[in-house]
Amino acid sequence: MNRRAWQQRGRWGWVILAFLLVAVPLLGGCGTAGAPQATGLPVEVRASGVRIRLTDVQARLMGTVLRLELRREIGTRPSETFLPIMPDMLDVTGFLGDRSLWGSIVTYPEQDGWLPVDLLVGYRPAELQEARLTIAWLLVAPEPGMDGSPRRIEGPWTFVIPRSVLERAAEAPKTQAVERALPTDHPDVRVVLHRLLYSQAGMGVVYRLETGALGPSNVLANGVRLRLPNGGLVEASGEWPLPDGSRVAEFPWLGEETRVFTVEWYPWIVAHAEPVRIELDLRPLWEAPEGAIVPLGTTLELGGEPFMVTSVQRGGDAMVLVVRNQLDPEARRMLLVGPVWEGIVLRAETGKVYRNIGGSTGLERDEKGGVFAGASTLEFELPPVGTQRVWLEVPVTGRLVRAPAITLALDQ
Repeated sequence: MNRRAWQQRGRWGWVILAFLLVAVPLLGGCGTAGAPQATGLPVEVRASGVRIRLTDVQARLMGTVLRLELRREIGTRPSETFLPIMPDMLDVTGFLGDRSLWGSIVTYPEQDGWLPVDLLVGYRPAELQEARLTIAWLLVAPEPGMDGSPRRIEGPWTFVIPRSVLERAAEAPKTQAVERALPTDHPDVRVVLHRLLYSQAGMGVVYRLETGALGPSNVLANGVRLRLPNGGLVEASGEWPLPDGSRVAEFPWLGEETRVFTVEWYPWIVAHAEPVRIELDLRPLWEAPEGAIVPLGTTLELGGEPFMVTSVQRGGDAMVLVVRNQLDPEARRMLLVGPVWEGIVLRAETGKVYRNIGGSTGLERDEKGGVFAGASTLEFELPPVGTQRVWLEVPVTGRLVRAPAITLALDQ
């Protein structure tokens, strides 16, 4: 069970620090069935009880994004949901690029019976001609909680996209080689910066994270950002895995006047092979009303750094512990929880084990954009009322790993 460092999970209404994408469908009439010319958008194709319409064409750094909207007609099964559109389901002509990257990249919440999907295809050629998109088949699966297996719906759904619409498609970005290996403060982790990509549609940083003996499952990545000469910070809009194992962090286009910037990686959290087992006195928990935050003040040491179990809170059939590193923010390197959550339990005197059911590793950010180890939260099944002593067991803890920032300049 891996949790992202920026997330807090469980049934306590904790904040999820993530970007929520909201789809805004375009309005307009529908074209005819078959392979309609996209002279104006949207246009629609129907086959096998499924309607698909093409509503927009957008240029992105990694290629052209086609906004599709899918809808089941009466007679299909309403308890099924569409699965992602994969490269082998597509037949595309008139675009250039790595076809292994093509397919649906974002599925948005359904609106008025239509399911918006962003489909990535390639770049437009230097000489524009019409392009053709065919979705040969679709996969649908039962909604969560329903019985059944995924099934295939045969198409095809074909759209012919003329030159007038292809003018909106993405042009292949310029490439600037960098090839810098950046050590971190962990012997098994380093970053290799390969190249920059840039066009009017955006800018990309292509890099590889090497994890050595740790392995990728023991390293939790938290993204990358750019710092501008004026001190402003630009967050990546997303990251794309490439077939060779590297990644592209995508940013908006910074403008012709911004040619110099600094690439900063958020700290990684790696598994640290130092277990924690600490006794907790739960008597104050039962003396306080449900929902109250009850101070504990139990101390421990991890990696030579002082920690405190600062509080406990109960609600319903669960309880939450908060554990904070006590050093000044800039000095903190250790976290109670890292990328490995297996084996975290509360154990009572009787030997009864109460499962971990949620929590967060606890990265925090200050007003200047600094990122540091904050408070880890752990949610557990609630022991019986009156339980006095339990032991918190964390078999694998966490450690922050940082890489140096690097300042780069785009070629003139």
